[in-house]
Amino acid sequence: MIESLAVNSNVTVLRERLTRFLANHANWKIPLRSTLGRIQENSWRAVIFGGVLRDLVVFGNTEIPRDIDVVISDANTRDLEAAFGDLILSKNRFGGFRLRSAGWLIDMWALGNTWAFRERLRETISFESLVHTTFLNVEAIAAEIQVQPGHPRTIYSAGFFESLNDKVLDINFEPNPNPDLCIVRSITMALRLNWSISRRLGTYIVEHASSIPLERLTAIQESHYGKVRIRQTRMLEYFEFIDRQLQVRSSDAIKLPATEGEQLALWKYWSPTC
Repeated sequence: MIESLAVNSNVTVLRERLTRFLANHANWKIPLRSTLGRIQENSWRAVIFGGVLRDLVVFGNTEIPRDIDVVISDANTRDLEAAFGDLILSKNRFGGFRLRSAGWLIDMWALGNTWAFRERLRETISFESLVHTTFLNVEAIAAEIQVQPGHPRTIYSAGFFESLNDKVLDINFEPNPNPDLCIVRSITMALRLNWSISRRLGTYIVEHASSIPLERLTAIQESHYGKVRIRQTRMLEYFEFIDRQLQVRSSDAIKLPATEGEQLALWKYWSPTC
């Protein structure tokens, strides 16, 4: 009962904070509102997905996100290119486009192009299924952009709110074409949030890390974050620590031994929605 109340409370928090975020008429949000307005002009159903929503719940409206994931259900890649062609910066790894609208970076793609749907790993292509395709539980969250008057904003979740209560990073959907990126993001996310990692996630990290060169994980950080956040020797120490914890007969989640300096460095250089 207590957990249910906490989940309901966080759903309310997300709705309120996202509404403020989208409705705020500050000048720096004009490019974002203009870009999202094109979705409404085309009468497309769309959701904001993943990181921005996570940070709105965990950190509130104090941070300024510059990178937003938007998924559209009733449009294809050609439709998106026609509607947003003047904003396209590049193609993205989601089968859609990275848009630049003034200072905002928006990754936008058609729902059916989501990797798990393309590979037929999920039978139903829907927003309800979309949240079951993220690697991590803390990203398994989506919220509709356009709201019908008099109706609450629809929220889609697959263990996201439960993860907020437990503060344990876990695998939501294991199949993934980029296990190297999954490892890097899992370690950095656990450190940034100061959460533990599940033993299942720890096992995934150790098993895949054994076949991936540390140089590759460094390159992944540079490509994904624009800088190296965890040096190779420290990354190896984390892998060895996780491996040792897994050898202990226990059901407890694993808390990485981050130093205060590492925490400060991650906060200082973190792009909020990564």
